[in-house]
Amino acid sequence: MALYQERWIAYAQTLAVFPYALVSVGTQNWLGRRMPVRPGVSEAPRRLALGLARLLAVLLVGGGFVLAAGLLPRFLPTEPLPSYCRTDGIAPVLTDPNGLGDRPRNLMGFLFIGPELAYRTPHAVVSTPYHRNTDGILDGIRFLRATEDASAIAIARKRRLELVLICPKDEEHDMYLGRDGAPSLFDRLRDGRPPAWLQPIALPAAAADFRLFAVTLP
Repeated sequence: MALYQERWIAYAQTLAVFPYALVSVGTQNWLGRRMPVRPGVSEAPRRLALGLARLLAVLLVGGGFVLAAGLLPRFLPTEPLPSYCRTDGIAPVLTDPNGLGDRPRNLMGFLFIGPELAYRTPHAVVSTPYHRNTDGILDGIRFLRATEDASAIAIARKRRLELVLICPKDEEHDMYLGRDGAPSLFDRLRDGRPPAWLQPIALPAAAADFRLFAVTLP
């Protein structure tokens, strides 16, 4: 998220330069006409006053936007915050050097927690939300939405999957639900009915929101 914000903040700052410059110059011109230069009088106080006035005008305008941004949400209808899964609970399981962290493994999980899993763990995460990872995104969706084992197994073999991780409480789960009455692979994993080739891995209480499975295909 930090990189996402950093990527776009430069554009906002560039656009803000022009109105701030107009405010600054306009303030100086307006006050300059009301504080004419007087012969024989030092210009230092006048220049200082003009400089401070310009600074104050910019701060007032900028502060007004900040204040409005803080107050506006109080007068707008609010919606509940989206539910998501924190990876700090599952990360110790995936990084345990005496367990799953002993070597890198290929992992299939939810799309939007993929980058954090890749950052926190040594594993190769298939599904991540980057435009250069179109194949990984599609494979992740097709895998968890598969209603037939053959389709999911084909992707598991193609990606050489060793681990599958889901988080049923994350709002992202909606896009993996079965359609037309046929349960998807995600539905089966969520409901505790995994296929024989996906073996559940016991998790500690800190990772209770997750379901982790080992791929046991020959």
